[in-house]
Order: sequence, then structure tokens, then C-alpha cells
Amino acid sequence: MYTMEAGLYDVDARDLSFIVRYPDVQRTGDRFISGYHGKGAYTGQGLLVVSNNGRAYDQGNPRGPSGVLATWDGTTVADNTPSDPFIMFGYDRKELTLHSSEPTTISVEVDFFANNTWSTYKTSDLEADQTATHLFPEGFHAHWVRVKASSDTTANAQFKYGPDSE
Repeated sequence: MYTMEAGLYDVDARDLSFIVRYPDVQRTGDRFISGYHGKGAYTGQGLLVVSNNGRAYDQGNPRGPSGVLATWDGTTVADNTPSDPFIMFGYDRKELTLHSSEPTTISVEVDFFANNTWSTYKTSDLEADQTATHLFPEGFHAHWVRVKASSDTTANAQFKYGPDSE
């Protein structure tokens, strides 16, 4: 069994007894499995593959490219269909780079209170094969962000988070 805090355990299904293979990062500080928020794991061909994200608080602020919205990773997006939400809360510096293969208007929507109430933050008119970058203002805070295009297109939405000093 693999936990959200990155612990890995063997569990006997008959009596639920268990053996700790790798302890939870949050509890012990073990760094064998990096990150602090487990997303999933599987085994195959003699390998253990772990999906994990985040950084423990003692590792400092995240830096560099932070991810691409899963539904906006260079694939075709349908008009006015919002992307999956992407975490935005807790980062000092927030930058978004958008790209579209076709002319479209991309709306950036935010959920300020993590209650599934979305507000349009900004719209960007993009020409075919145009890239636009937006640096969110200092002090801007929302829990979640998502994007949507006004027409069918192939698009990317790349976030870069980091400390104020970058």
C-alpha cells in the first residue's frame, strides 16, 4: 500500500497486519521517496513506479517549471471547455505561459476560496502559433486556476512558480 505522504507498506489482506517498507516522509524525514504528497504507485516488470508531487516545507519554496495543465499539454482542446484545475495557492511568484496553434481567446479563471466558484481573471487574444506570458501581480492569491479557449485549438498552458526573488 502506498500513502499520500509517501509511505510504502506491505499489508496482509487476511488480518491487515503490515510491514513498513518506507516510512511516511512527513513523519520521519526519510527522503528515499521524494516529495510529500503521493499521487499513486504501481508495480510491473520488477519495478516500483511512484507518482509523487510537492515539496516538504523544510525544502523551501518551489522553483522553476511547475507543470502543464493535464488537459492542456499540446493536445486538442474543445471550445469553452475548462481545463482541469491547477493549484495556485501558497506560491510567491506565479507566471503563466499560453500557446495556441489556432487564433483563439484564452480565458484564465480562478477559484479564490476553493469552493468551486470560478471568476474570470484575464483573457488573452492569441493569433495562430502565438505564445503569451503573464506574470501575476505580487500578492495575488487564489487556490485554483484553470483556462479555457473560445474555439477548438491545440494549446499549452505552462505554469512557473517560485520565490519573489526570481
